[in-house]
Amino acid sequence: MQTDEKIRIVQIVGQLLLSDMALSAEESDFLDALMGRYELTEGDRKAVFGGINIGNDPALAVAELSADSRAELLTVLHEAAHSDGVIEPVEAELIALVEAAVAVANG
Repeated sequence: MQTDEKIRIVQIVGQLLLSDMALSAEESDFLDALMGRYELTEGDRKAVFGGINIGNDPALAVAELSADSRAELLTVLHEAAHSDGVIEPVEAELIALVEAAVAVANG
């Protein structure tokens, strides 16, 4: 997976985690661990945080991802949503939007 795809995935995960306007310690830890797993540099991490906007349409970013990266995105979104033990309705809505965008992109 290319670094730009990793950044997009983490940005969408960040959007999910911030969608309820609160970031728990568990969610913050998850986001940090995900960036570590993807071996993102300090510059990459700045790009992640500079690009998180809860008002963005995640479907636009999904369309730019490869099929493998879209599959990875769905996996990490579900992991992230469960990271604090509570899936807020707004988080479930964002996951549904991403799932629909993935289905469209996959044809």
